Amino acid sequence: MKPPHHFALLLWAAAMAAAMSAHCAQTPEWVAAADPATVLRLGSGSAPVFALQREASTRPRGTLVILPDWGVPASASPVARTLAEGLAGQGWTTLTLFWPAAGTPTLESALNQAREALETTLAHLTGQGVNKVLVLGHGAGGVAAADYFATVATTRAQGLILVNASLPAGRVSSRYTPATLARITLPMLDIFGAADRRTAAEAGARAAAARQDAEADTRGTNMPQAAGADASTHIPPGETQGRTAYRQVRVPGADRDFTGLGAVLLKRVRGWLAKQTRRR
Repeated sequence: MKPPHHFALLLWAAAMAAAMSAHCAQTPEWVAAADPATVLRLGSGSAPVFALQREASTRPRGTLVILPDWGVPASASPVARTLAEGLAGQGWTTLTLFWPAAGTPTLESALNQAREALETTLAHLTGQGVNKVLVLGHGAGGVAAADYFATVATTRAQGLILVNASLPAGRVSSRYTPATLARITLPMLDIFGAADRRTAAEAGARAAAARQDAEADTRGTNMPQAAGADASTHIPPGETQGRTAYRQVRVPGADRDFTGLGAVLLKRVRGWLAKQTRRR
């Protein structure tokens, strides 16, 4: 006969298995595949927001909310991973959102999900007493973030970073064009890779829209660089002060995911975040 404690362990194991099964049944596939120790569930109800969290490892400076490119799980985004790992030592906690749900059929529904995810996340951070929050959108995540901040009357965020912000190839949306940036009043960093053709082609239109009704600082320029130029030494474009502060940076040779140039992306983002911290 087996000892009583053996049956207790069997009952406990069965209960844990049932709980895990129920959790996986209610959790999106992308989220279930991530390390559960780093996944936050934000909001309540039938449509919670899941985020991959990496805590700051030094004196906290703020939180950066990251929207990865459409179709890229938060746990698999090279851009999000590079930034989360590199910014932790600079005092930045990162929350990389899982969006949209796997299998989302249309771009419009994905943009709606991103809007709800940002609203829920920003409300959560405000409720937690976090008073310095910035948002970074990569690829279609940048489009979604721009769409959101162009249409909200007030926001709990203090800045927006766009990384290769453009729609996927062959996609169009009435909710986003480069002119959307004209309606955003947050300080913005617009960083793009010269090898990401669509984002690069729209760079001039984005800059013109963001700088409307503002006086440009002409100390810099955004002249094209040779394909082999050192991305870390190119002359940065002018920064606009006025209705909003807008800075656009072109990185020669960088593709949509900044393959092989993650250190350059991290350096640019880290420098801009430090500048925003000093301003406030």
